Amino acid sequence: MSYRVREDHKLEAALPMHTPAPYDMSNLRLAACVDGLTLTKLSLSGAYDAVLPGGYYGVCGRRTSIDPADERQIVAYGRVQETRFPLCDAGCAARWFLGSESPVLYLRLNAEGCRPFSLEYDFGVQCPPERLRVLCTAPLTLREREGDYLHYTASVKSTARRDAFFAEFTLALDLSLTLTQDALPAAAAEADADAEAYFVALLAAANPGENAAFKAYALNAAFSSYKSFSDFSGFFAGVNYAAPARTYYRDGYYTALAILPYRPDWVKTQLRTLARGVAADGSCGSAVDACCTTWWCAHADSPLFFALLLYAYVSATGDRAVLGEEEIAQKLAVVLDVTAASLDENGLIDRDPASRHDWADNVFREGYVTYIQCLAYGALQLGGSLLPDAARYDEAARRIREGVNRILWDEELGYYVNFKTTDETEANLSLDTVFAALFDIAPPERAARMLSRMEALLETRNNARYGDFGTLCVYPPYASAARLVEKSADPLRYHNGADWPYLSALYAFAKKLYGMDYRYPLTRWYETSLQQGFATPGEYYSPYYPAGGMLQGWSALAAFTLDHDSADGFFR
Repeated sequence: MSYRVREDHKLEAALPMHTPAPYDMSNLRLAACVDGLTLTKLSLSGAYDAVLPGGYYGVCGRRTSIDPADERQIVAYGRVQETRFPLCDAGCAARWFLGSESPVLYLRLNAEGCRPFSLEYDFGVQCPPERLRVLCTAPLTLREREGDYLHYTASVKSTARRDAFFAEFTLALDLSLTLTQDALPAAAAEADADAEAYFVALLAAANPGENAAFKAYALNAAFSSYKSFSDFSGFFAGVNYAAPARTYYRDGYYTALAILPYRPDWVKTQLRTLARGVAADGSCGSAVDACCTTWWCAHADSPLFFALLLYAYVSATGDRAVLGEEEIAQKLAVVLDVTAASLDENGLIDRDPASRHDWADNVFREGYVTYIQCLAYGALQLGGSLLPDAARYDEAARRIREGVNRILWDEELGYYVNFKTTDETEANLSLDTVFAALFDIAPPERAARMLSRMEALLETRNNARYGDFGTLCVYPPYASAARLVEKSADPLRYHNGADWPYLSALYAFAKKLYGMDYRYPLTRWYETSLQQGFATPGEYYSPYYPAGGMLQGWSALAAFTLDHDSADGFFR
């Protein structure tokens, strides 16, 4: 299946009736995945999942065809997926949609034919009734109940309309338990209008000359990632990273940068939530959950991203009052003090023993990791500028810059190596070292040379060994198999060479700053995604392995690259 972009910027595909077309939709409280015929996932953020064993549409007791010769048309955009298909001489349309806030998912099903018919939808749910309310504008029959498993049929007879017969009903799956039968028609109409207005707003974010469909595709991931319930407000990493409810420091950083021009209030609440996870010693886990509990402790990059996001937020809004909330200023100072104290005689942070506690969490990196040095530099110089002791932090940042250029730059290779220990150098080119150019660690001539090497080795249009699918996150693959675990053990997979859209967008932004052609790394993953039938931004992709999760928040960073022409206020 492959999507094309229509003139109205919506995604459209034709595919056999039996082929799933998964599409993730999410709002402030709810996440769902529909596949064009039925619902495959439904969850209330921070609470529970409803299991949906499947469903099918029918006319006069006959279900939708599974003949490969029969096709259906899929249209996906924002918080809507529509399916159109023929059945028993009737033309049918199914529309799944969500409003912005209420945890209610709607299905509107209609059909039109030349003779009378009945329109049906059969479906099952496995969820305690006290957690899920099922309502329908048509008669709804509970056909079977076995414990928490319930099987329903919704059915309505057609009525004459001019020279044809027409039938329609709306189904609501309510996880709030507040919707009533009488309020259903108006609530569905309001949610439908909200879904349309949401997509219009996404398109309106595009600047003149930009690809509005691409911008909307990216921004939808950021808006869909924000959740607010009970005592939790922040960005989920994606629909596959929601149980338990948690927000990641690094994923949240990139998602927040993309959405900062549109919802700075959401970024502020994200900072408050992240601050609760900063320990007294300045350490942070990979994430903080809804109970303010650390998720996977002591990640090297997490506290640095906290400092960087705080700087970006204050720079964009001028809101220095945030420093007084949740002891944010005190926690920032501890993070920076610990970072400055960690510098050795070379002005660098020695990661010993080997650890996979950073974004590349399937790789044991150790010693001087260029990525970590760059983030520490940015946190000290930029985050430090928010505090009275700015001069001391700036001096520590200067030491890092000197150490990185003296020890981690390889003149022969023309780039900063991935990491170096006393006994070993991983000399592959890692896309995460692009921070050296963004933070002005690299002198201009070195930055330009490094970006040119990335263009030659990491962009698969130039490094054509593996097909033209996007931008490799490292090349060549890691030399030591012993340093790799799980998915990254395979060359070209996960952290070992897949295209990560957020990293590609970060690299594209660096190329944009240096006047280089940045469109390929910015958009090639998007083009590949549509060709593969991915209707929302993915986590990572390699043509040789399964793709990562969809509707991934940090992949929205592409919108940041489009929105900004200067590193000031973010990386400088």
